[in-house]
Amino acid sequence: MGGTSMGDGGLLGRQHESRTLIGVVTTVRGGNSQVLVVRGEAGIGKTALLDVLDEAATGCRVARAAGVESEMELPFAALHQLCGPHLDRLGELPEPQRQALGTAFRLLSGAAPDPFVVGLATLTLLSQIAEEQPLICVVDDAQWLDQASAQALEFVARRLGAEPVALVLAVRDPTAFDGLPAMTVRGLGEDDAAALLDSAAPGGLDPRVRERILAECRGNPLALLELPRGLSRAELAFGGATDAEATPLVHRLEREFLRQLASLPVQTRRLLLLAAAEPVGDAALLWLAAVRLGISPDAAAPAEQTGLVSFRTEVQSRTGTQSRSENQSRAEMQPRAERRPSTEAQPTGKTQPHTETQPNTESQPSGKTQPHSTVQPSNEVRPRDEAQPPDKPELRDEAEFRYQVRFRHPLVRSALYRSAGLAERREAHRALAETTDPRTDADRRAWHRARAAVGPDEDVAAELERCAGRAAVHGGIAAAAAFLDQAAALTPDPVRRVRRSLDAAQVKAHAGAFDDALAVLALAEARPLGRAEQARVEVMRARISFTAHRGNEALPLLLTAARRLEPLDPSLSRDAYLDAMSAALFAGRLASGAGARQVAAAVRAAPPVVWALPRKSDLLLDGLATLFTDGYPAAAPLLHRAVRAFVTEPVTMQEAMSSEWLSLVTACALWDDAGWDQLTRRHLATARSSGALSALPLALDTRTIVELFTGDLRAAAALVEERRSVAEATRSGLAPYGEIGLLAVRGQADRAEPMIRACLDDVTARGEGVGINLTQWARAVLCNGLGRYPEAVAAAREAAADPYELGLPQWSLGELVEAAVHSGDTATATAACEQLSSMARASGTDWALGVEASRRALLEDSADELHREAIERLDRTGVALEAARARLLYGEWLRRQGRRVDARVQLRAAHESFGAMGADAFAGRTARELQATGETIRRRTVEAPGKLTAQEAHIARLAAEGLTNPEIGAALYISPRTVEWHLRRIYSKLGVGNRRRLRQTLTN
Repeated sequence: MGGTSMGDGGLLGRQHESRTLIGVVTTVRGGNSQVLVVRGEAGIGKTALLDVLDEAATGCRVARAAGVESEMELPFAALHQLCGPHLDRLGELPEPQRQALGTAFRLLSGAAPDPFVVGLATLTLLSQIAEEQPLICVVDDAQWLDQASAQALEFVARRLGAEPVALVLAVRDPTAFDGLPAMTVRGLGEDDAAALLDSAAPGGLDPRVRERILAECRGNPLALLELPRGLSRAELAFGGATDAEATPLVHRLEREFLRQLASLPVQTRRLLLLAAAEPVGDAALLWLAAVRLGISPDAAAPAEQTGLVSFRTEVQSRTGTQSRSENQSRAEMQPRAERRPSTEAQPTGKTQPHTETQPNTESQPSGKTQPHSTVQPSNEVRPRDEAQPPDKPELRDEAEFRYQVRFRHPLVRSALYRSAGLAERREAHRALAETTDPRTDADRRAWHRARAAVGPDEDVAAELERCAGRAAVHGGIAAAAAFLDQAAALTPDPVRRVRRSLDAAQVKAHAGAFDDALAVLALAEARPLGRAEQARVEVMRARISFTAHRGNEALPLLLTAARRLEPLDPSLSRDAYLDAMSAALFAGRLASGAGARQVAAAVRAAPPVVWALPRKSDLLLDGLATLFTDGYPAAAPLLHRAVRAFVTEPVTMQEAMSSEWLSLVTACALWDDAGWDQLTRRHLATARSSGALSALPLALDTRTIVELFTGDLRAAAALVEERRSVAEATRSGLAPYGEIGLLAVRGQADRAEPMIRACLDDVTARGEGVGINLTQWARAVLCNGLGRYPEAVAAAREAAADPYELGLPQWSLGELVEAAVHSGDTATATAACEQLSSMARASGTDWALGVEASRRALLEDSADELHREAIERLDRTGVALEAARARLLYGEWLRRQGRRVDARVQLRAAHESFGAMGADAFAGRTARELQATGETIRRRTVEAPGKLTAQEAHIARLAAEGLTNPEIGAALYISPRTVEWHLRRIYSKLGVGNRRRLRQTLTN
């Protein structure tokens, strides 16, 4: 609890903190959102301050949730506390969000929901609730939130906009929810601490004892209230030695709680251990387990008399909370099965939600664990008849009758559990497992069974493995990893134990717990492993290294594992080789040791594999291996076949999120504009529809580059804006490659160059050679557009340093030829053109041959014919930017030949194209050429939409296309109410009153 009341109802020494929290209420009442993280150590008074917030929230709806330490492995447990009372609104959410949240809460079946879509669904749901009444969400003990809930709530906190919603989180961890507005609660001042201590020891304190306690407690209210209870009257009056300086404050508090409980009867202490092992305060379940252990209902009274725990009957509805104390009727603690709350509508394994209305703080001690409903199994032991509760009172609609166990503070629970012997804990968990219904709460039952196990137990291990599968399906990756970890520990068969350990490590790695995954692998390697298992360990270790660090360490590990797997599992071996090729291409020139050529040599040297029907990934691997051993001309037919397979054949979700990116960059390396367009569209659509927000930044960047080449810079800008929203929501660290490319094509050097420099520093430090290729290509495009040709030569030469690296080096050869010719560096231009010609002819696409003809025309006598060929070929493709640039180069050549009239025809067409695209630098370069022919160029004016911010322009474009507010919100990861707020500003800026006028204005 950690707070004490002043005479006027406030908290002693907490005037500033209380005003801050009351300000949150004022903000929300005014129609705006507010986020606040309340930080502080255990016992500092966070919960008491949250109660101040509750009391001040008149006219608002309050939703409460609390983290529970033993619930941290159960996915979405805390989020269900917050959202559970409002799941009747689930059908009002957009379909992907409804499916995601319903699946997370196990109300719907389906694939594992992306955690960020769950966060968006939560944001939308809270926004809808707040439309009726301002909403204040209060989350206590946030350091114990399950990972899935914490991620969803952090998403909400970072995306709240114009909704009258507040989110207040109380947490001990000084770094949790970093970057959000925070208030740190520190110890009480000297005078306030002394006054609180005096109130806890009214009999008087020896001055030296008083001074020592004040020094030891450092203003912690809970310590000031509890620690004096551990001193005898003599020690209070006359002092005495303690070991306080050597004992952390939390441990001292736990020890003091145990001292207060030490004199209780044995049966009472057994009951309290049972309550400590049951994490959600479900007294109905507790008493069923107590009966199995032969514990009488009379055991509760002595525990309540300590004030550290309470057993109560609570009536909850959407309009209020009423509590009936155990001291009023001890029998109410022990319910009949037919009066226990039904869970037919409750998701399995989820915590029963707390009411959203303001709690009665007198009846809610700060233990804050929420009740969990379980349906009584048919064979469970019923409590004795004389201990059954009175009839259920008459309640209004939507009310619930609950039996709750509340600890005064979480430290009471932890002290009880940690101080118990191992056999005592197992006994408690066994009783709880036997009384938990496997039909409605299989996960928690399995967890209790695991804690009760004395040794290896295949039956329990298999049940935990099934729980892991369910958790993974419902988006609880961290929970799945925990279940598998425990399953492996309880598996008696060595081979099966290794398999489960490796499965646990893989799931932990997917969850981002790389250190934990490596620890599991280390434990697996400590036991004897077969050759196949050892190779799988090596593959997994390498993948973890690559995913976690994107450095060079993974490549040699993947190569070693792939070679080891060749005679054991050829398919898995080739998968490892493809991973190694991905790592090598990602590192590029910055790879230390082995690189793409070494991987290719290893693939070609491996024993041949005969496939009845080769997999798409095998075609791609063979083509890439040929590229780096025999060269581009030999590899081109194989790579075309692989790209065609990815385009025409269905892909699995795993392929879409892993190997498909290699097919994308292969397509652009082949100048296959149709394949590149199709693959990037599908990749982006898959990432969006599946809700895989973690994959969206890269998918959006690749599609942005496609739009740049098609000349649709408006679509590219919209994708860049969406990418910003995704990056903000996911906190992605991926460099903004799409935005850099857009700024380069536009010619916005003042914005592009700082971003390019920062990106180069970042990717160089991380060993990402592919990033160097992309940013230097963008710089070459920028400088060619602005006519800064020597700088373009330097950048293009860097980007094309290894022309066999996929994608951008091939494009950069064209930039290098153009820049070198304009700089008078014929030798560099000729060498680059030879490389470009060799690859373009092997590719054979109109895009490749069109670019090659356009650049070769700058060096050969038959320029007129080559320029015409380039334009003809490029006009047959979708790369309008290259077609316009080919006309610019042709017009420049015609002007230098003195053919001004012919030059104007090409230059006008190029200028019109660049202007329509928004490629301002190339438009400016073209305009200067036109002026040199005697043409007068009219300056373009900026239309009204230029007044809009980037986000407003994106919202306006989506609204004009006919998207509804919820659809726009889903695209930009904001609530529909925030979309509405932006639209009002857009209408005001543009002087329109509806979407029809908006569409007309944007069209004009």
